Amino acid sequence: MTIFLVAIIIILVSFLWHIYHEITELTKQIDYKLTTKSNIILTSQSKLPFLKKIITNCNQLFQEISRQKLQLIKEKQLMELTQANISHDIRTPLTVAKGYLQQIESSDNSQVLIKKIDNNLVTISQRLEDLLTYQQLNEETASLTLEPVNISQALTEQLLGFYDLLLEKNFTVDLTITDDLCINQDIDSFQRICQNLFGNVIKHGEEQLSICLNDEHSQVILEISNHVQTPIDEVKRLATRFYVEDLSNFEHSSGLGLYIVKELTEKTQGTFQIDYHHPTFTIKLTWPLLEK
Repeated sequence: MTIFLVAIIIILVSFLWHIYHEITELTKQIDYKLTTKSNIILTSQSKLPFLKKIITNCNQLFQEISRQKLQLIKEKQLMELTQANISHDIRTPLTVAKGYLQQIESSDNSQVLIKKIDNNLVTISQRLEDLLTYQQLNEETASLTLEPVNISQALTEQLLGFYDLLLEKNFTVDLTITDDLCINQDIDSFQRICQNLFGNVIKHGEEQLSICLNDEHSQVILEISNHVQTPIDEVKRLATRFYVEDLSNFEHSSGLGLYIVKELTEKTQGTFQIDYHHPTFTIKLTWPLLEK
């Protein structure tokens, strides 16, 4: 009986020693990893399930920490890019407007210069509005009130506001709007969506513009197609915040317009889709049809 107890004690001591040894080795690996910031994977020769589970969980924890660090680095880079874009987007039209003001002092054609100054101030206002909307979306503080909206009427009203600019840019417009289509929508958000979409057309499009609003399979579909001034390299990234391609021969973009359209569309129960076959660029938005 004594021999049996001694044998059990020896086995238990050996087992505890094995656990102690493995935990000590694991601690050394963790200390090394923390000190050197190495990407080594924690390992163990032990076959004990609970030790293997601990090591697996530790590795997953370190991987998650690394992922979060990379995310923070990307966010920092994005913020630096944001600051650069903000500085450029506001400084440039202000500088141009200042130049026009100086010209007014020695020019008889002041009305034309005043109009150009006004255009640059409008650009600044639009950039600041984009940044404010971006901040609200990013911090999820945007206040949206969904209610029945006659989207046919709302789209027509927004389009009328851009009519003169479209004529000035010599667009040929093919317009199809089905009457009295209703959806649950936040009217301010829809107005902003339209302003960014039509603004995008005017800045980056040319010649041909097609606007179609209809319903199909209990969905309201808004499809806007236009020819682009220059080929698009990375279509899928156009709705990514602060991604900018040089698509316009005349105007720099903030890289927020389509991102805001996508976010507001999705936050109002809609879907956002981009399609591109040069030279035609198409944005398709859909929302559930509100039955009368």
